Formats: sequence, C-alpha cells, structure tokens
Amino acid sequence: MKNPANLLALVFALAAGTGFTQDLSPAQEQVLRPSVANWKPRPDQAAEVIELESARLWIWRAEAAQAPWIVALHGCGGMWSRNGSLDARSAAFQREFHALGYTIAFVDSFSGRGTREICTQPASQRSITLTIRRADVLHAFRWVQNQPGGTRYSVVGWSNGASTALEVLNQEGWPDILAAPRYSFVFYPGCEAARSGIKSLVGPAQFFLGAADNWTPAAPCIALAKTLESQAPGQIQVEVYQDAVHGFDAPGGEVRARQDVPRAPGQAAVLVGPNPQARADAYGKIKQSLGKALEINASTALPK
Repeated sequence: MKNPANLLALVFALAAGTGFTQDLSPAQEQVLRPSVANWKPRPDQAAEVIELESARLWIWRAEAAQAPWIVALHGCGGMWSRNGSLDARSAAFQREFHALGYTIAFVDSFSGRGTREICTQPASQRSITLTIRRADVLHAFRWVQNQPGGTRYSVVGWSNGASTALEVLNQEGWPDILAAPRYSFVFYPGCEAARSGIKSLVGPAQFFLGAADNWTPAAPCIALAKTLESQAPGQIQVEVYQDAVHGFDAPGGEVRARQDVPRAPGQAAVLVGPNPQARADAYGKIKQSLGKALEINASTALPK
C-alpha cells in the first residue's frame, strides 16, 4: 500500500463527508479488459475499464501523456443504450472532447450494480441514490488524480449526474486532500433539494438550463446559482436556453413526451429532446471555459 498516512487521511475525510469508509488505495483497483466486463455494455472504443471498489471508470485516454482530464457523470438513464452500446449523448461528448486532446473518464455507477437506468423509479425509492453516486465520484477523483495529468481535471454532469456533481462539489464535506476540479459543468440538474443544503462550491461552475424544461425546471437552479455567486463572485455562470427542454444537448432525434417517469401531480408528461442551437452554444462555452481554466489558447495547445 502506498502512502498509508495519506490514504488513512482520505478514508477519514470521505467518512466525514459521506459515511463511506472503504479503502481507496490502488491495491483495491483492478484494470479490466473490455472483454471481461460482466454486464451488457459493449465498450467497443474504450481503451480501459477500471474497476474501483464502488464504480467503474470507462476511459478514453488522450494521446498526450499529460493531457488534462474530463470526468463525466451520466444521468438517470445511465450511459448505455438498450443494445449495450454507449448512448448517443455520451458517445458524442466523448468523441468531440477526446478529439480536442482531453482524456475522458465516465464514472459508471450503474453497470457494475446490474442496473441500466433509474429514471423510471420514484425518487424516494431509487436503488442508487445521490449519496451512493457521490461516493463513487470521490473514489474516481482519487484514482484520476494519481494518473498523469489527472490533477488538471474538470467535471461535466447531466441531470442526475449533474445533481451528483453539485453534491460532490459542495464546499461543506469536500475532502481537502483532493485537488478541486478546474471547472465544473452541470446540465439541467435537479436543484430543489440542493438549494437548502449547498451554499458554496469548491471551484467555478457553469449551469446549462432549458427554459422549457418541465422535468428539472430551471428556476430552482437559477436561485441556487445566485446563492453560490453571492459567496464566490465571478465563479458561477448560468446559461438558460429559451425553447430548450430536458436533454437539449442530445446530438439528434426529436422532442418527445415521456410518461414512464415520475412526474409532478397532474403533469401529463415530461418533454425530452434536442435543441441544436442550445447544444452548440453550450459546448462552445465549455470549450472556452476549459481553455481559460487550463490556460489553453490559440498559441498554447494541449500537451503533446
């Protein structure tokens, strides 16, 4: 076991923040070949699958050894389609940002637990909670930060994954021995619960919200962002896209009504689907923010 004192400190820090006390040492990891993954996903393009104590990491490494990382957190639908391939949004994000020179690591909280999605489960009865996912993400951060370039990492989350990101990045309970992400991006999180429990984040963040989102409405997130901005002026940005519904950054398809998920009383359906203009603007802003946070500009390329 390497650096036992540091590892012990991490265990206590995580225990204080999450109640999760598993040893996070590298000895607890197992690098799996994609062919032996024990669930339906077909990681056709993943260079590595890392099995941690509480989650899987699906990693596409950049060519540059010291490239910065983007840690991605899937939504309640998971990151796998019904046929076992990477879902369209995850695949599109992976391709676009990996091509720019980033190492991409998806934190998979579902497949190792035999679960594909939790969207159809009532929030109060979900088998995989935000507390569980928070522990998964902290384990993943610990692992990533021991990799080349891993301390230069940012975070992106969608829906339930975005809600998880807010819980993880809450200044209260953050394990101080972990480096904070350079930037965090949250797409249409559920902010109702977070408004009462989160007063500040450990680093800069950008919210991407749909004004027409009737699944995770924008208003509570706008209110939360105002609170966060009051504690850290200039560190919180909010983008609200008119006519954009939940899942507006999907790379294709049509807006559709979902009646198979829990909804507010009297609500007939929730709308989900793409808005190409909103998607293009949001992804462009992510690239700009990452460039500033990592001091990358036209004359300073990612590491070779």
